[in-house]
Amino acid sequence: MKRLIKLSIIVIFALINAGAFTACFGGGIKTPGTHEHVAGEWKTTIATACELTGTREKRCTNTRCNAVLDTEEIPALGHNPGEWETIPERDCVARVKRCTRCRKTLETDGTADHVLGEYTVTATCAQAGTGTGACSRCGKTATIPITALGHDWQVWVITNKPTCTEAGLETRGCARCGIDETRSVAALGHAWKWVATTPATVTADGEETYTCSHCGLTDGTRVLHAVGTEGLYYYLINYNTEYGVSAGSASGDIYIPAYHKGLPVTAVGLQQFFMYENLTSVTMSGNLKNIGDFAFYRCENLKSVTIPAGVTNIGYGAFTSCIKLENITVEEGNTVYRSEDNCLLENNTLKLGCKNSIIPDGVTIIGDKAFEYCIGLESVTIPESVNEIGAQAFSGCTNLKSVVFENGSKLTIIAGMAFSCCESLERISIPENVSFIGREAFNYCLSLESIKIPPYVTFIAESAFASCSKLTSVIFPYNSRLEKIEDYAFYYCENLSFVIIPPQVSWIDVRAFTGCGKLATVFYRGANSSDWESILIFDYNEPLTNAKRYYFSYAEPVEYGDYWCLGEDGLPAIWL
Repeated sequence: MKRLIKLSIIVIFALINAGAFTACFGGGIKTPGTHEHVAGEWKTTIATACELTGTREKRCTNTRCNAVLDTEEIPALGHNPGEWETIPERDCVARVKRCTRCRKTLETDGTADHVLGEYTVTATCAQAGTGTGACSRCGKTATIPITALGHDWQVWVITNKPTCTEAGLETRGCARCGIDETRSVAALGHAWKWVATTPATVTADGEETYTCSHCGLTDGTRVLHAVGTEGLYYYLINYNTEYGVSAGSASGDIYIPAYHKGLPVTAVGLQQFFMYENLTSVTMSGNLKNIGDFAFYRCENLKSVTIPAGVTNIGYGAFTSCIKLENITVEEGNTVYRSEDNCLLENNTLKLGCKNSIIPDGVTIIGDKAFEYCIGLESVTIPESVNEIGAQAFSGCTNLKSVVFENGSKLTIIAGMAFSCCESLERISIPENVSFIGREAFNYCLSLESIKIPPYVTFIAESAFASCSKLTSVIFPYNSRLEKIEDYAFYYCENLSFVIIPPQVSWIDVRAFTGCGKLATVFYRGANSSDWESILIFDYNEPLTNAKRYYFSYAEPVEYGDYWCLGEDGLPAIWL
């Protein structure tokens, strides 16, 4: 046996050597008669299914070798769903989806009930019933249960309106069965607001009522304050608790109201209507307390003023130079001021006058600027009770012709510029008790022709009679106490022809008689030239020093000379 195996091996090797067999090598030692593998295409060895994986392999293309060179797994294909398919089932049909490859059922529609298209219904809004009609799937006539339909409610409509205090009612109906249902609507409650029942005007208060806008019920009233003249300007004062007022763009007859935006109007401040030409009358309401300095100064078209009862302060010059002022009224109840005969009075002081004023008895002082620039004033009678005429009291009264003092006048003071620029004043009889005539008291009294100085006046103040161009004579009484004539006292009294100089005069200041070109005669109450030379006469008084001078003699002088005495008419008479 061993000899037979050995013989077979020898035969095989011999065949190999003779080329009877060839083989591939896979990376080992290459021997005669072998070659390299050549891979073929992939070939499926196990086919895939929808849910099963397969395999494939590559083999050597050498038919003598045919060795497997590579293998790999092929993924499962997965199902491919088809369309819905129907299958008979009971009275209607069911539906399935199958895989187009393996026909496995992938999805089912388990509904077996009929699906009706148009159908008749026995159910109502509140009660279940049935529906009968053709099934849209199987076409059979079928009856299916129908739940209660429910009401088809329309919108709510108010059938009983609520009031402010009572609830109302609203109703809605079912469009399907016609049934109605109702529900309560809450009471509105009052909607209160203030409503003007009597509108306020520029000057008159109105009334507003607390009114419900729903039901018209009212609950009290309150004053609707007058609005005042349009265009007035208001500004806050006193820590924003009150208003002051000024002209703004208002014009004509102006009414200043008691309130503005709920706060009282209490003041017309300093110069707030200063030189305001558009003003013809002003009426101030009850809350006003203060009228500032020069508040209505030189309102040249202002004719009428009404001052309320609450005013406690009227400032300096508040109505000065209102040249057309005709009427002055203070409301009753004012504790500081009053009006009488178109005069504004504070205690016994006349604060303001106008062309129609009649100065009341009992007035003791005519205040500063009381009639200043009252160009309509033509004459004035000053009661015997007046003891002082204040500074500029009648200054600029260019048409004032006559000033009459009542008998027994107590007047003692004529303050500075009291009658300054009274261009039409021709004569004035200054009362005997006057002891003071202030500076410029009568300057520019262009029509004044003569003046008699009372005996108690001790000096003629600066410019007291300056530029009185028609003044022809200045007379001092026999008992005059005059001591001094101040500068410019008779400056440019161009027609002054004579002057009496009392014996106590010791001082005649600079330019006291400058420009008195017609001064021809000086009647000196002294006895002789020595007395005259004792007077201190300052520069620029040549018209005085160059005039013919006469000395006073009670009796007819025994020797001829330049002497004079008082004639029966009280005027100087020259001894011949």
